[in-house]
Amino acid sequence: GYEDSRKFPEGLPGLVREVNALGMEFGIWVEPEMVNVKSALYKKHPAWCLNQQGRNFRCEGRNQLVLDFSRAEVQKYVEEKLEALLSSSNIEYLKWDMNRHLTEVYGNNVAAEKQGEVFHRYMVGVYKVLRFLNAKFPNVRIETCSGGGGGVH
Repeated sequence: GYEDSRKFPEGLPGLVREVNALGMEFGIWVEPEMVNVKSALYKKHPAWCLNQQGRNFRCEGRNQLVLDFSRAEVQKYVEEKLEALLSSSNIEYLKWDMNRHLTEVYGNNVAAEKQGEVFHRYMVGVYKVLRFLNAKFPNVRIETCSGGGGGVH
């Protein structure tokens, strides 16, 4: 996890137990499609991001790039991370905020003549992850929102 152990000595599970003990349900807000270029994930898999490989410029809106959900390995990675999160505690609500504008919507594993399909393939990949979460966690309410992400859903 990424909890601050000084603030949350029992981690997320301890916080969730405290919230539940007060008679409330626990929800969490995530942005799993985002990656910071200084992160270990980006350093390990730079091609997992939407962009035009080899260009000298890219838009790092909000100091982030967007993971390419048209890639099966990205879908699997996010499924594993969200499964671990939702399995760790009694989380009853998940808000997935697709907040960053999608720029440079180019897939690094998609042929040049198929690049026009990347936006659609991206959303199909997001739906695959949501289908996985709904099947695995049928009692978790999932809300998606897009304050600026330009989602097509």
